[in-house]
Amino acid sequence: MDGLCARCEAIIEWKIRYKKYKPLTKPRTCVRCGQRSVKRAYFTTCELCISALNTCGKCGQEINAVPPLPALEQGEINEHSQTSFVKVCKRESR
Repeated sequence: MDGLCARCEAIIEWKIRYKKYKPLTKPRTCVRCGQRSVKRAYFTTCELCISALNTCGKCGQEINAVPPLPALEQGEINEHSQTSFVKVCKRESR
């Protein structure tokens, strides 16, 4: 989803996954510019303000405040988590 920080993106994905997401029926007013141009549910700022200010559309914080992990580090983390959660029999663990 465009225009969201990682935290807000996870929140909206959770709402979609568990059928709690309610789409907008009418445009809402933007918190930044005051126009009725917010067309996406759970957003508080319009697309123009999001792109101009580089902020999250839901919470208003700067999107690049926390830099994402490089792809190499994410791959190492995923491999480590997969190997650590290997199912082990009780006999082998004792």
